[in-house]
Amino acid sequence: RKKSLTNALAKWGVALDDELRIGCKPQDLRQAIHRFMGALFSAAHWESENAGKALDSGLLIQEAELLLRAVYPSANVFHDVELRGISGRKQVFPLRFDSTYYDAVGSHPASSASVVKKLVDVRFVRDNTDTQITVIVEDRVNIDRAKADIQIFTQLAHVLRFSELEARAREASQIH
Repeated sequence: RKKSLTNALAKWGVALDDELRIGCKPQDLRQAIHRFMGALFSAAHWESENAGKALDSGLLIQEAELLLRAVYPSANVFHDVELRGISGRKQVFPLRFDSTYYDAVGSHPASSASVVKKLVDVRFVRDNTDTQITVIVEDRVNIDRAKADIQIFTQLAHVLRFSELEARAREASQIH
């Protein structure tokens, strides 16, 4: 078990010592916070995967924000931004980076259905047709479910896979 956790953290350049403490190389301190937080989310994924539990959507949003901040460090970030839907109801997007609205979704069918409903409601308002919306899809746990969801989401929004965002954030946090 320790080996699989060690592997999950290693992709962020973070190691566990024999006492299960997380450490970082001194030369990496400049980017240590991004690496540490990325490793922390990897550890949370590892823990929920080993416990057979789905990740909470709030955790996915927090992870998405951390990764997006690493990729777009100078972006203006807004939380819980509303767009009015064709139903007349306000639909809340948890993140907006500059002019792009973001939502994150796990692999549970109810979560996917909720996001589809939100996207359809927002997209059928004429003022929202050019609005940039990206759905970040959790593809690291159930790739088959993610592929099916991505086919639906791409009809309504731009889609970004968590594994792709994670790789871009790791690349952005590398010391050059």
